[in-house]
Amino acid sequence: MAEAASLDAGDAPPVREPDEKEEHLGRKIPIRNLYHLLAYAFDAKFLNWEEVKSIEDDDHAGYFELLSHVLVAGVKHVVKRGLDRGYKPVTEEIRGVRGKLELSASLSRLSLPQGKAVCTHDEFTSDILANRILKATLWRIARHEAPSKKLKTEVQQLFHRMPEVSLVPVQPSLVGRVRIHRNNQWYAFLMGLCGLILEGLSVKEETGSARKRQFQDVVEKQLHALFEQFVRNFYREHLAAHGWKVHQGGKVLHWDLVPEQKGIGSDQLVPRMVMDISMEHPDRRIIIDTKFYSGGGLTSSTSGSEGFVSSNMYQLNAYLTQLARDARNRKAKGEKPLHPCDEAAEGMLLYATVDDRDYEHHYRMEPHRFSVATVNLNQDWQAIEARLLALIEGQP
Repeated sequence: MAEAASLDAGDAPPVREPDEKEEHLGRKIPIRNLYHLLAYAFDAKFLNWEEVKSIEDDDHAGYFELLSHVLVAGVKHVVKRGLDRGYKPVTEEIRGVRGKLELSASLSRLSLPQGKAVCTHDEFTSDILANRILKATLWRIARHEAPSKKLKTEVQQLFHRMPEVSLVPVQPSLVGRVRIHRNNQWYAFLMGLCGLILEGLSVKEETGSARKRQFQDVVEKQLHALFEQFVRNFYREHLAAHGWKVHQGGKVLHWDLVPEQKGIGSDQLVPRMVMDISMEHPDRRIIIDTKFYSGGGLTSSTSGSEGFVSSNMYQLNAYLTQLARDARNRKAKGEKPLHPCDEAAEGMLLYATVDDRDYEHHYRMEPHRFSVATVNLNQDWQAIEARLLALIEGQP
């Protein structure tokens, strides 16, 4: 895009395309910080680090150990307060009639002459999909070779406290079918953990070391989305009192395009512009695009010089440009823009890093303000929180 060339680079690195070579960024994040990242990402306010901090004593602890310990701690909370319950259709032979009479089944089983009937009725039970997923995931953890004796004992104890819940095979895809509502919102965190664990344990490698590596690979692939959720929920929790509204990811900007061809679906071929995080204040609008991969947004050329990943900068510039264009179009039609600052919205590329090369570069690309910054996840959690807040509060 031509607008990118107008950036005043100063002493910042030039813009370059990314290198293909990637490292496993998440494996360099301390266990304690991974816990906090997950807790924010899944909005799990009912847990605290003290319940699982013993995991730090295990020098070989990785994703599987952390996720398993956190899930067990979460299930303990749920069992203590009472498993979620729901209505489930049950078909059985009973005395009298209850619910819907299954006449054909009643006749074939000669139930009616005995004063019985086969009926289908709704039963209020804890044997629902969400709890079946919890129990199945705990069972998979217990059967895995990695759990400590203490963890296996805790899983067995939880099994005994869930006698009504059926133990059935479940696939990771079933997690997305659980409906989260106001009365079971704490299950969102648990279902997220179950999804990660079940996906990670679905690998087919036979050797223990290969299974562990593949489990790590599966979780690594999810960390970009989790990092985005973490940043969004962190800002929502810490900035709400200061007048900020932080919106869910997935907000779509529509291209200001009119197809010249008719009837061939040209408009449906255009890729959607989906923003990661949109933050609104009465006098500011910020679009944040989060990135989770090695290099912290910097790549090296063959000459050894470093530069920003150009495609990421072009992407965020497209968001800002389209947001401003949409605001101008609305004004031209006599309509109000979605936000009074849309024509001069700010943009930020936020990269996760695990080293001391934190940077923060600011640019003016009229009428927009543009930032490229990092947050080091391999430091004390208090420093991470301070860094994230400074990136927003420290700007005009």
